[in-house]
Amino acid sequence: MDSTPWLFPGALRGRPMDGVSITARLNRIGIRARPGRNTALMELAGELPAVVLSGLLGIHVSTATLWAQETGNTRPGYTAEVARRELRKNC
Repeated sequence: MDSTPWLFPGALRGRPMDGVSITARLNRIGIRARPGRNTALMELAGELPAVVLSGLLGIHVSTATLWAQETGNTRPGYTAEVARRELRKNC
């Protein structure tokens, strides 16, 4: 067997298994990945500013904003607040 850096190697040499295949494989053995994935995403949305979440996950900022609102994240101006704090500190 060839050495590979991937935990779940794909059908193509040197490539990881695609998301659909790994989800199907996990579902067959009784592991449901979607609830954990959704929980992790909502946890991030509750802790990070929407603009940071958007850049981190590659999702549209409006989607990240909706997720943040859904989790009760009421600090949409956090990034601007930190930037202003840094400006004051450097003056």
